[in-house]
Amino acid sequence: MAKRITSVLTRPAHRQNALSAPRSDVFSPPPADRLLPVHSTRIAALTEHASWAFVAVHGGSGAGLLTQLARHPYDLALAAAVAAGQPPLGLPAFAVNAGRAWPDPILERTTWVVVVCRTTMRGLGRARDAAAQYLAGRAPDGVHLVGVVTIADQPGRLPQPIAAAKGLLAGVFPHTWHVPYVPEYRLLTGLPGEECPATHPAVDDVLAAIRTTVTPKGHLA
Repeated sequence: MAKRITSVLTRPAHRQNALSAPRSDVFSPPPADRLLPVHSTRIAALTEHASWAFVAVHGGSGAGLLTQLARHPYDLALAAAVAAGQPPLGLPAFAVNAGRAWPDPILERTTWVVVVCRTTMRGLGRARDAAAQYLAGRAPDGVHLVGVVTIADQPGRLPQPIAAAKGLLAGVFPHTWHVPYVPEYRLLTGLPGEECPATHPAVDDVLAAIRTTVTPKGHLA
């Protein structure tokens, strides 16, 4: 069984047939100290309906920034509707930041999850751990893993070992998206009240792809 698990987790991306539902008969979970915990409280506001949650599999993944950029068009559209005295209909889909834990489907209005990691061996390894945890049936019942976003940790082409490790994610995530290195984002402090930065075109493309995959009602398209 161990050999079979290894082959599924490490097969080349061009031969993959990504799994989208838990397969506890095939996958084993990562070690206990590498399992993502589950939130014990609600992470999304009761009055809002996020369409998906970004889950950071390690510190500094960029999930918080992606959440901010995904939400900005929603906030602008909502403010415009309120200013015009119109009902807030047809607002853009947005995300909530779940941090380094799975959202609890019992508490949240959306159960769709997108994992976020940096293109380091540690980050990619943690992303594989999250996929293995989900596919082994060790994520909360009701969570649906939509895909993974990898964020470049530095400019330029990825070294071959890291590129290979990144390619392996296509075998265990239903969807994979990549965000290039954006120098301007290094200047962000993350402090309260900081203005939302401009969305890099490549980031906008990734967010648009996620929105077309997850409908505004929180169901896969």
